[in-house]
Amino acid sequence: NLDHLFYSCPLKWPIWEAAFEANIPLVSPQQQMIHDLLRKLVAPGNKDKSIHLWLLCSCTLQAISRHHWLFILQNTPFNKSNVISLITHLFSRLRPGPASSSGYVEQKN
Repeated sequence: NLDHLFYSCPLKWPIWEAAFEANIPLVSPQQQMIHDLLRKLVAPGNKDKSIHLWLLCSCTLQAISRHHWLFILQNTPFNKSNVISLITHLFSRLRPGPASSSGYVEQKN
């Protein structure tokens, strides 16, 4: 099912955890939160902060899909480090500035 394909698979859930740790360290993802984001389009917190969650989820879905299909179609090993690197690269290109002084994303110098 789609839940297994994108996040509940034992190979893919650690990618979500690592993606949040690397990009939004103040948020600890739970499978129910990801389920609500993807299936119900419900984000926790206020609108200003949730844009970061939506962007990170879209980057994570894109990277997981890409590497999943590389494995299926080209027998390329599903490498967690490569997936995380792609997520971080995509997120850094899309991420808006900090949500607030107590927001999810810290400003980097």
